Parts: sequence; C-alpha cells; structure tokens
Amino acid sequence: RATPEDRALMRAKYGLDDPLPIQYITWLVGDDWRMRDKTGDGEVDGYGERRGVLRGDLGESIVYGRTVNEVFSIRLPNTLILMVTQYIVTIIFALFIGIFAALRKYTAADNIITGVSFVLFSMPVFLLALLLVQVFAVQFKNLGLPSLPVSGMYDPRGDRSFDELVRHLILPVASLAAISIAGYSRYIRSTMLEVINSDYIRTARA
Repeated sequence: RATPEDRALMRAKYGLDDPLPIQYITWLVGDDWRMRDKTGDGEVDGYGERRGVLRGDLGESIVYGRTVNEVFSIRLPNTLILMVTQYIVTIIFALFIGIFAALRKYTAADNIITGVSFVLFSMPVFLLALLLVQVFAVQFKNLGLPSLPVSGMYDPRGDRSFDELVRHLILPVASLAAISIAGYSRYIRSTMLEVINSDYIRTARA
C-alpha cells in the first residue's frame, strides 16, 4: 500500500501538484525548458524530462510502466492488420452485394438483402460480436465442431503461421465488417439504381 510519501513522490514526478494551466502547457510542449521539483521535497532538482505531445512525447503509462509511444508501437501493428483487413473485406462484399441487389431490384433476393442489411445496421457492434462468439466459438466447441478463437493474434503455443493469423482474424473482422457492409451495400445499391435509371443510360439502351 502506498504511503503518503510515495504518493507525494508520484505527484511530484508527474507534475500533478502544478496548477492546471501549467500541467496543460507541460503536456503540450514538455517541461525540459523549466526547473522542477521531481522528488516532492520542495527543492528544485533540475530541468524536466518531458518533451510534450507537439514533439512526439505522449507521456508515460502508469498502468503499463512504459512510455505511451512504446505501448502504441507494440499494439499498432495488430490494430493496422485488423483494420486494413476489415476495410478490404467491407469494400469487396459491399460492392458485390450492392451491385447484385441493384440488378435484381424488388426480387426476393433484393428483399432478403434489404431485410438483413437493416437488421445488421441496427445492431450495436458489441452485440453482434457476442452473438458470433456464442455461436462460432462456444456452441461449435460444445458440439465438437471446429471452433474459432476469441482472443489474441496467435495461439500461445502455435507456430505463428499465416493460417493461424487468419483464424484469429475471422471473428473480429466479421464483427466489424458486417455492420459496415450493411450500410455501404445500401448506398451502392441506391447509387446503382440512380445511374441505371438516368436519362443517358435509358437513351443508350434505346
């Protein structure tokens, strides 16, 4: 349990005893331009070490015990893999579904796509993710079927292969992409119908 001395040292280290305007300036441009009390003993110890967000210093994470830049560098690659994959899947499926629905306007297939799109677009992403986990991870495993992993990018004891990465991407990509596909496909369908029914298209057909 932290003692009052420990708390005072931490407040001095992170500049929490400074007035709020000074804290904001420190966060913005750093404190290496002014003398600071780093130990909380009331005496100036030297210039600060923070450089501020304008110079690329996002501070230190108290939770992880390392700089925010280091935390970002560890997690950013996985985030980019997930988001780029989700974006590619969204574009491919939204284009295909939107064009397919536009070319079959008011048919049974178009009505089914419209209904499913409205349902997906109305669902919060966390609810859809929980449903996918319940079906493809929990129930499939209980039934003895091949199930999908729900956490991490690789298995702890796996070989970190591409196939393993793809398996771990299926559920999060599906959760993020499904709602986007529902929205974008409706937009593509309406745009396609507008173009198909425009005057110059009907003139060209005639």
